[in-house]
Amino acid sequence: MEFDDKPVADEEGSAEPVRPMDHGGSVRPGGEIETLEQILDELRSMRREQQHREFSFWQLAGAMAQAVALCAIGLGGYSVLNDDIHGATVYLLAGIAFQLLALTGFSAPRKF
Repeated sequence: MEFDDKPVADEEGSAEPVRPMDHGGSVRPGGEIETLEQILDELRSMRREQQHREFSFWQLAGAMAQAVALCAIGLGGYSVLNDDIHGATVYLLAGIAFQLLALTGFSAPRKF
């Protein structure tokens, strides 16, 4: 690192050149760069691990249950428009049940 020896005025107005601080040799030159490169490598490996997840039957079951839930809610809305309140109630309750099943499937494989 290079430092300018230009005078800098302090609060009292006297000017003193800026000097690098001596850390007693605890930091070797270039050590910061190696540390930053290690951190960058670790962050890249974490991102790679997050992008590639293993296949899970729980995730598949959750996705299928959510598709059925959307269909049931759609049929429930259609039944409401056709004044079939009893059929709409059954479809909407089925949609709620399948959505809960989907949420269970999505949250089951997570490690706590």
